[in-house]
Amino acid sequence: MKNTLYNKLKALGVLTLMLFSTGMLITSCVEEDDGSDIQPTLLPPVLGLVSSSFVEEIQEGETATILIGAFTGVDSDVDINATWSMTGAINMTGTATIPAGELTVGVPITLPDDLIAQEDRTVTFTVTGGDLPVNDLEINDRIPITTSVTIVDNAINFGVYSIDEIVLETDGMLQIPLDFGGVEDSIDEVLTITFEIDASSTAVEGVDFTIAESTTFMYDPAVDTVEDFPSINITLIDDILANDTLDLVINILDITGSGEVVFIDTAASTATYQIVNDYKLFSLSADTIYVDSAAFAGGFEVDILLGGPGSIAQQASIEFNEEAALTGILEPNVSNTFIFNPGIESQTYSASLDPAAFTFDPMGGDTTFFQINLENVGSLNNDEEIMINDMSDTFILGLIDPE
Repeated sequence: MKNTLYNKLKALGVLTLMLFSTGMLITSCVEEDDGSDIQPTLLPPVLGLVSSSFVEEIQEGETATILIGAFTGVDSDVDINATWSMTGAINMTGTATIPAGELTVGVPITLPDDLIAQEDRTVTFTVTGGDLPVNDLEINDRIPITTSVTIVDNAINFGVYSIDEIVLETDGMLQIPLDFGGVEDSIDEVLTITFEIDASSTAVEGVDFTIAESTTFMYDPAVDTVEDFPSINITLIDDILANDTLDLVINILDITGSGEVVFIDTAASTATYQIVNDYKLFSLSADTIYVDSAAFAGGFEVDILLGGPGSIAQQASIEFNEEAALTGILEPNVSNTFIFNPGIESQTYSASLDPAAFTFDPMGGDTTFFQINLENVGSLNNDEEIMINDMSDTFILGLIDPE
């Protein structure tokens, strides 16, 4: 029967070739339901694949339908059987029947959703035989006999965008965006996300931050757009204290849904934020200042520098050594307290000396040294984060005896 069918179709194909070559008949292509064409072949009838049915990739659980075609140039009045094989992610063989009067038959490729996170996989589909010969690619390379489909794993690998960042405590709201691996458009149900503050955090809840939501919150794809993607919201507290840098460590514990396959990416399940205190530091510009007898009346000057983010918004009061410790150095009624004005980064402190307070060696040439420290600093309403830089809070005043 197979040989009879082949010979019959072959004869019809040859007749078509003869009529076409003499100009007596122009053959036409057959339009398929999917819009593709199976062109009549001027060679003996063969089996192959309809390339317009090819797809490069599908999601796990989806179906790709590959069309096997009988390239005969004429419709057959009997069924045509074709055998095929799949290799790779799916290993199986089968037979498909092209019904009489039809030119194609579809074979579905489906890899069931296995609820396991894994690499993408490939299925190779090949026409292996049937009632007609399989196309010889060396004779007619326009009729393919094999194709491959990549099956993309649909498990969502969930994690956090930010792994390690530095923030200021004055930043206010800290939003830690969550990452669904770029497949957020495929999420079609409400997800429940649970996180925790890791025990290694040096930042303390209620002191350095508050959680804007509970540690369990919902993501609804019908409400939350890609631009408004879910995030863990933490409110930072500006505590007006000169703290060291604090660590805030957040762990993603769980994410669940009624049907979505969601896995936590172990490489992106923890976000660490270093909360940097925004206090400002007052420093001295000089290490040593020398003053000789001729300059006693003029005294000395030293610049006080302000470092840190921004300037102060109100006056700050800076105190040098306790007043008793400066007795005998400064002129009477010269204050040891200095007012630093807002909106600037440097200001000069001037103090006159009392030459009558010093007794020098008649031989001259000696220098007496005094250590002067910045000891206290405070703002007008005590709501500025300011402190003394203990790495640059001292200068030496050298009083040179006259010659």
